[in-house]
Amino acid sequence: MNIFLTGATGFLGKRLIQNLLNQEHQIYVLVRNKNKFSTLRESLLPQHVSHVHPIYGDITDEKLKVSPTDYEKIEGQIDAIYHMAALLSFDPVDKDATFDVNVAGTRNVLEFAKAICAKKFFYVSTAYTLGTSEQGDEQLYSTDRLFVNYYEESKCRSEHLVYSYKEHFNVYIMRPAIIIGDSVTGEADTSFALYGLLKGLKLLKRKVSRLENWQNNTYRLLINPSTQSNFVPVDYVADVLTIGLTYAQPNTIYNITNSKPPSHRMVFDIVKELMEFPNLEMVAEPDTHTLSKEELFINEPLKVFHSYWNRSITFKNEHTKEMLKEAGQAELEMDEQMLKRIIGNSVKEKELV
Repeated sequence: MNIFLTGATGFLGKRLIQNLLNQEHQIYVLVRNKNKFSTLRESLLPQHVSHVHPIYGDITDEKLKVSPTDYEKIEGQIDAIYHMAALLSFDPVDKDATFDVNVAGTRNVLEFAKAICAKKFFYVSTAYTLGTSEQGDEQLYSTDRLFVNYYEESKCRSEHLVYSYKEHFNVYIMRPAIIIGDSVTGEADTSFALYGLLKGLKLLKRKVSRLENWQNNTYRLLINPSTQSNFVPVDYVADVLTIGLTYAQPNTIYNITNSKPPSHRMVFDIVKELMEFPNLEMVAEPDTHTLSKEELFINEPLKVFHSYWNRSITFKNEHTKEMLKEAGQAELEMDEQMLKRIIGNSVKEKELV
């Protein structure tokens, strides 16, 4: 197949491309400049390089800024589009940019897909378009609900946009939960969510270890130990997206989630062991006025994730289970050893200066 991707140079995008190339598809990637494409090429196996073709452009432009030459190259030739490009920010300051990239950008890609007569459109959204609810379904959510941040709202609105184009091509909405490292190697090319926290904890340990008798102090994280984060390894998400190319049902939503997510207590027991930082403690409802300056140092950047660290969400994923079964693939089984591999890979990495 000929497959067009946006967001191909991202954490998930690079892993998906690897899968698609292993199946001998021809890949067309929308990239903003030659440097971006060169970096992507360098990550490919030599036998795959000739199967990846750059299409220079930008999703924030109405016609993606694709040149007439590139447009002619792919018009009527694209079997499937994976739209993964997005602005992932929880900062309210980025509201306008978030909607410009995630909503207007998605509309631009949909119009482009319509113009070039693409046959399938896979929109990679997020499992958290449900807002503040604690039950996730495989259906469209209303856009007038309460959202945790503008990122969630922008992705929810984009899902509705995608569905409105189902008369022009088959659409599929793929909703990954919180993407973490590779289930086998632990490798992760991201600094968001869990990885931002781990980096902060490294810095905190380096900071407090200079203090006398620091091992006798307790450092509190404002996280409810009894709640869960719905972590999914990047290779699992990429595999589901790849399987979807053949087995996904048109106009269907797929929650790519973890049926047995780890508790935060398990996660932080692993973190404390691997970081040799036993005097970390999670507290659900602390008196923030009693936090030390070291505790404020680690907790202040976590405020934007408070809703995620302090509630558990149950996600239905029957559509995904059915698709995996048809493809002869197993559902995710994340045990403690897998989590240790993933967290351990980040913990042992050298800190970025």
